[in-house]
Amino acid sequence: MDTNSVLVLLVYVFLIVSIVIHNRNFATLRRELLRQERKLDAILKHLDIDWQSEVDPEVLELIRQGRKIEAVKAYKQSTGVALKEALAYVESFWERND
Repeated sequence: MDTNSVLVLLVYVFLIVSIVIHNRNFATLRRELLRQERKLDAILKHLDIDWQSEVDPEVLELIRQGRKIEAVKAYKQSTGVALKEALAYVESFWERND
């Protein structure tokens, strides 16, 4: 093998290892997030808090219909929060309803 072939092979191996490590880190973060969500759900249940009752029914209906952009707009307009906060809020329900 010439030097270029060895170098290309090493770069390829490095990329594969990097992708594997990244995927493991992502999976770990996802598991931790799901664990935190379960804890929060348990706390809400223990305190007898219905987190969906606080949500504007129009926003919930838009989320159920798969109309994410309209849901963000409706939440932003009804609460006056910034776009970033409205998007984060809607996405928190979006993931739970998938």
